[in-house]
Amino acid sequence: MGILAAVMLVIGLNPQLFANVMALPAAEMLGFSGLTPLTPSLFWNFADLRGGIVITLALGIGVCWAGLKTGGAFHWHPPLWLTLEGLGGQVYLGIAAIWTESIAFFQNCTKAAHRLAKKLSEGLGMAYDSLVHPQRWCRPNGYQRRGSFTDCDADGPDRLVHHD
Repeated sequence: MGILAAVMLVIGLNPQLFANVMALPAAEMLGFSGLTPLTPSLFWNFADLRGGIVITLALGIGVCWAGLKTGGAFHWHPPLWLTLEGLGGQVYLGIAAIWTESIAFFQNCTKAAHRLAKKLSEGLGMAYDSLVHPQRWCRPNGYQRRGSFTDCDADGPDRLVHHD
């Protein structure tokens, strides 16, 4: 509190200090020219101190007295959803829920892609095998021996039945 009071006194007694030391050089670096430093002046004059400060001080004492008399005014804790921790927690829970759902979605997508790739590879393997070894895929005709091409035509076998 002491540092805050000291800073307030420095600003009140020397208000041009910030403008001349920091704001003016920063504005000149941005390209503004012809800027002149502020002349020293008092932020407070006696008329402000005489009337305004008494009213402000009286209001502050009244609010402090009322807060201390009620017993709980200065110890009030807002509901969790009104605090930064509560809002941050709600945002975190929302992001975590979205993250969990997206993980489950992508796991299902990869399982489906794996099943699809497995089915495609089985189908391609069967198609390749039928092209390389067509006698395995032709239906034997009656008493003809296995591997005969009697039921196979140019389009492929009538019914694909694998015989080992």
